[in-house]
Amino acid sequence: AQKPSLFYSEYADTNVRLMSTSMNKKRKTIASFDGINMLANVSPDGTKTVYCSSRNSSGSCQIDLLNANGKIKRFTNNLGNNVSPLFIDQEHICFCSDIQTGSPQIYIGNIITGHLQRITQGGYCTSPSYCQKTNKLSYHQMKHGTMQIMMYDRATKVHTQLTNTAGNKHESSFSPCGTQL
Repeated sequence: AQKPSLFYSEYADTNVRLMSTSMNKKRKTIASFDGINMLANVSPDGTKTVYCSSRNSSGSCQIDLLNANGKIKRFTNNLGNNVSPLFIDQEHICFCSDIQTGSPQIYIGNIITGHLQRITQGGYCTSPSYCQKTNKLSYHQMKHGTMQIMMYDRATKVHTQLTNTAGNKHESSFSPCGTQL
């Protein structure tokens, strides 16, 4: 059984490193490459972790995959910024990238095959959140200058705008039961 742990980013003298701590307060450095190492998300079975790293020479942020054996594999390798990774299931992650359009879009990637699929078309899309119970993603999209909450149904592939009021909305998340956002 996996022991509970907490991932966090910590400022160091020359970078932002990704750390973890166990419930018995045992600290461990996960990634301390040059640049930033942050935004960790753990697979449903607890054996893999995805996170952002800017350790490449271009300075762009990429998605790395850390396996249970401690080996790190670069998942994205492009000139864009790739952020906010989260697991959908054992093989698929969701994240934001600006590689194709110059502004962030939502992608789903297969960590086994490397296949990427952009699921949003235009706008400025950020902050994905996934609900395993409903198989839906929430994200935020700029509409007429205001960030609104959107929903994507993975089964039907339909996008629905949930809010349309003034004031920016950011960082929505699902309740564990999937009935509230």
